[in-house]
Amino acid sequence: MSFQLTQFYHVLLDIEGTVAPIHFVHQVLFPYSLEHIEEYLLRNGIPEIVVDSLLEENRKDVETGVYPLRIDHLDDYKRVANYLKYLIQIDRKSTALKEIQGKIWEIGYTRGEIKSQIFSDTVKFFVYLKARNIPISIYSSGSILAQKLIFQYSDKGDLQSYISNYFDTTTGSKKSPESYIKIAQTVNLNPYKIIFFTDVVEEAQAAKQAGMEVVIVKRPTNPPQPPHDFYEIEDFFSLI
Repeated sequence: MSFQLTQFYHVLLDIEGTVAPIHFVHQVLFPYSLEHIEEYLLRNGIPEIVVDSLLEENRKDVETGVYPLRIDHLDDYKRVANYLKYLIQIDRKSTALKEIQGKIWEIGYTRGEIKSQIFSDTVKFFVYLKARNIPISIYSSGSILAQKLIFQYSDKGDLQSYISNYFDTTTGSKKSPESYIKIAQTVNLNPYKIIFFTDVVEEAQAAKQAGMEVVIVKRPTNPPQPPHDFYEIEDFFSLI
């Protein structure tokens, strides 16, 4: 390996396909939100915090005729639920959707209907980093609430104590270098002092452009990525 982890002052981690299996998100979390989204909206309405972003998101789809929404449609929970289901099915990285999904998943976790799956080498990696006083931050397209729930209600126990910061799409797109610059500014470090682990080459390229070191995590069940020159690992055991 061309570097040592102790060269870095901060570790930034993706979740899906990096510290947790992709199938947990797509086969457990997404179906749960699809099943419960109408019930949630009927009981709670649309959270005020996501109204503007939901309408802005929908403007991207109006020309295609996909569930167009107006402000007067927001009381029609079935119409809104159908649009949100559409966003789930196409895996749109929508901040509004992610906020609502996080609240739905919170109910599922607290009821004991969901338990997140974390790779066993992830926990070993967390312990290794904590022993060396290297902070960990998470950057995921899921909302910060959803991220915290994954680590709180995991099949490896409550792992929240290992995480210093959480970043989501309110920071910016994971495929934009500016997002990684913002993260570096938030943790008060030059980007070159941060190492980012992800399973997606486009995210790796953005982080590299921002000045971070990058490692691609190539889990056996992850989808293939385009050719690249980034260092690859299949698990964290090779680093500790």
